[in-house]
Amino acid sequence: MGSSAWLGRWRPWRGSGRRSSREDPWAWRRGLAELGLGARDVAAARPSSERDMRRMMRLLGLSPEEVPRSHLAAFRDGERVCAHCTAARRCRRYLAAKAQSAPPAFCPNLELFCMLRGAAGRTSPSPRQTGS
Repeated sequence: MGSSAWLGRWRPWRGSGRRSSREDPWAWRRGLAELGLGARDVAAARPSSERDMRRMMRLLGLSPEEVPRSHLAAFRDGERVCAHCTAARRCRRYLAAKAQSAPPAFCPNLELFCMLRGAAGRTSPSPRQTGS
């Protein structure tokens, strides 16, 4: 499960004020700490970021399920970057167009997507060559 999905599960539970016998609040805190996050990070995260990142990856011919183990830490960092991205509207417009095959220059995960395309054996322009 990606960190964005994990955060999405945590946010409603945290705000509900109720405790489930299945969910240990200390487990959530430990999980946040493992991700290098605090409660403020969760509160500020965009709820649609995981969906947006997966759509971007599919548009670029990538699959989150096929990220090599050697790139998982960078992928998790990319999820966190997407969750706090300030270009969300521009990203959704880009995704709606579905015409591009190169990572967009405005995306803060541009280098990550180029790296993942390279790891998957797909040709990818360098971050400086993209023009969106």
